[in-house]
Amino acid sequence: MSDIFSNHLLTSRHALILGLLLAVLGSISASLIQSDLGDVEVTDITIAAHNGETISALMYLPPNATEKTPAPAVINVHGYVNQKEVMSNFSIEFARRGYVVIAMDMSGHGGTGVIENDGSRGVSDVLKYAHTLPFVDSNHIGLVGHSMGGWSSVTAAVNHPELVRTLIVAGSAQGGHEVEFMLGAPTVSDDANFNFGVEFGKYDEFVAINYFDQERAVDFVESHWLMAPFGASEPVILDRVYGDFASGTGRMATQSPETHAGVHQSSVAIANVLKMMNLSSPAPVDRDESNQIWPYKEVATSIAYLGLLLFMFGLVAQLFRTSMFQKLVQPMPTTQPMHPTLYLGFAGLIIAAVALLMVPLQMTAMHVFGANSLFPMLFANTSILFFGTVQLIFLALFVAYRVIRRSESSNFWVTHGLSTNSATTEFDWRYIGRAFGLSFLVVAAGYLLVATVYQALNVDMRWWMLLIRPMEPHRFLSALIYLIPFTAIFLVNGLLAFGWLRLRDFGGGIQTSVIWSSALFFVNASGIAIIIGIQMFSLYTYGKPYFGEVGYDTLMVILGNGFIPLLAVTSIVSTLCFRKTGNIYTGAFLSGMLATWMIACYQPY
Repeated sequence: MSDIFSNHLLTSRHALILGLLLAVLGSISASLIQSDLGDVEVTDITIAAHNGETISALMYLPPNATEKTPAPAVINVHGYVNQKEVMSNFSIEFARRGYVVIAMDMSGHGGTGVIENDGSRGVSDVLKYAHTLPFVDSNHIGLVGHSMGGWSSVTAAVNHPELVRTLIVAGSAQGGHEVEFMLGAPTVSDDANFNFGVEFGKYDEFVAINYFDQERAVDFVESHWLMAPFGASEPVILDRVYGDFASGTGRMATQSPETHAGVHQSSVAIANVLKMMNLSSPAPVDRDESNQIWPYKEVATSIAYLGLLLFMFGLVAQLFRTSMFQKLVQPMPTTQPMHPTLYLGFAGLIIAAVALLMVPLQMTAMHVFGANSLFPMLFANTSILFFGTVQLIFLALFVAYRVIRRSESSNFWVTHGLSTNSATTEFDWRYIGRAFGLSFLVVAAGYLLVATVYQALNVDMRWWMLLIRPMEPHRFLSALIYLIPFTAIFLVNGLLAFGWLRLRDFGGGIQTSVIWSSALFFVNASGIAIIIGIQMFSLYTYGKPYFGEVGYDTLMVILGNGFIPLLAVTSIVSTLCFRKTGNIYTGAFLSGMLATWMIACYQPY
């Protein structure tokens, strides 16, 4: 890794220090923005569930909310495969306007345990808890739920209408028992004794599981599932107030130009939700809906995320210089690079295979293997089976290629980075132990940094859905099991990238490292980007998803957004470690640990 940092303006020590500063200062800035420069008190709280489990939540307490002047409250509920932090953009803006906010982790998500046989997934328990708070106006408690959080909020409101003033769902709907996708939700009647609002993105991918009689999100206003609770016999008119919010019979529907997950990053969607809540429970602090500061927090947490990565990259380079790990450093083995035409041909095959197999392989994995006690994280399992199968396919292609080209060098273990000695064929377990130890120390240091920031400031390091956060104890134990298959995937990926599809040296360490990293990222991630691109093209051109009629297949494409930054990080790590050590082991261990952490930290189960 010295070829990147040494003898350049940015040394490994500078990278480590700069990364640490960016991670800490970005997180402090995010915390200040989240608390409206300290005016809002943000605390991590634990709420007792009715079955003995605990519910993890963040409470945002504005200065106007006191026992003498209780304030209206909003319970924010995230969607499937998310956590309370993803709703921070809504939470920040509600709290700035004087609402008490409780952003909760649903059942099986984040720090909340599994609450069996509860269609509200813990929302009912949080709703009851909010009514016990002396600084909350119990006559003005609202629910805001995104996606599955919307269904959960509908269930809580229908079961406890006397506890709810206003229910707003974003990217979600009422009803849904007719479709066998995560149970749906009860039906909100037109005479339900609470206000009801709907925010639905113009390009929402999940129209088929929320408004079953429509194919395009823009047409959700014509759906029976929207018109029924509005008591309307004709398509609902957007932004029009139906009924009376002051008396608890109000109904309103809005639409922002967003995808399903895009509402979290939408000033328009957030303004629409603020407006509907304000009609029912006027904000104690008068601020225009367009006055929003949450984007600055997104910038700050993004800077913190990048700082964390830079910190870990710098730490890797520093550790290679220590007496304990200097023995890992070896020259790269020399081998004949693959001809550019052949390289492009095989790279094209890999990209095409990833694109073609991404959705069907994961859907097959979900239905055939699902989740179990040993591997309890459903979408970690689908990821492993998808990426693992792709690697095995091309490992078989590689073997066939080797058989055909018998004239190649016989020093296979050295030239393909499998030997622990780049000069001779050798496999030393002590070397493997050192490689694993270096990787563990780097990830442990990064984890300690993230956990310290999270504990002290109540912010994670993220941009939108792309995040890294501490893991709860049960996730950590599962992660130790997942480390094995993820590391195996990157061992094969490194063998194929640096032993088979080897590029030529482009002169100059940094130039070659950048080109190799970029090429590996392009090969690994382009197929995923193609699928996401096709989905977005279909949504923005035809108004409906190309992939997805029943829900999970659409979800696979959305989750693909998280694979791309992960593969960017692992491509850099794998390349730099191979060029520093002459073999694939350190890069595979480090990539496997990072992938396990980044995937396991947010999986529900």
